[in-house]
Amino acid sequence: MKRLVSILLTAFILIAPSSAFAWGDDGHQTVGKIASLRIKPRTAQQISQILKPGETLANIATWADSVKERVGKTDPDPDTNSFLQDIAHNEKNREWHYDDLPLNCKNYQTCTGFTPDNDIVHMLNICIRTLQGYPDPDHPLSQRNALKLLVHFLGD
Repeated sequence: MKRLVSILLTAFILIAPSSAFAWGDDGHQTVGKIASLRIKPRTAQQISQILKPGETLANIATWADSVKERVGKTDPDPDTNSFLQDIAHNEKNREWHYDDLPLNCKNYQTCTGFTPDNDIVHMLNICIRTLQGYPDPDHPLSQRNALKLLVHFLGD
């Protein structure tokens, strides 16, 4: 039995990293859809005031991955274009999607050498503060872009 558990655990460890990349658009859109089903009506109303007509939490959930590779390029959507052109503040947006902590790290606060100011934890807080009306001067985001990032990061 111990041997079987060891084999299964080893197989999981070897397979898990490759399956993590398979989350993709479907996974993010599912997170957005579930969120939209669970939010309160007042929150849904506030979200609809931020998003453009036809945008949903499900279909904005992949935006952060789509802009990751395009910083410095142009886009017809004014919010997206503003984000892409603001290279000084957004050039590290690829790093916003994760945090690399050592396995022996007991909690986020004690692993300060591994928690840069542009990791997912910091960016979640920046997005939330922006949506609350307190934008971060080091990461100026529109409320729409902050919401798009927040939905995506929760799926990451």
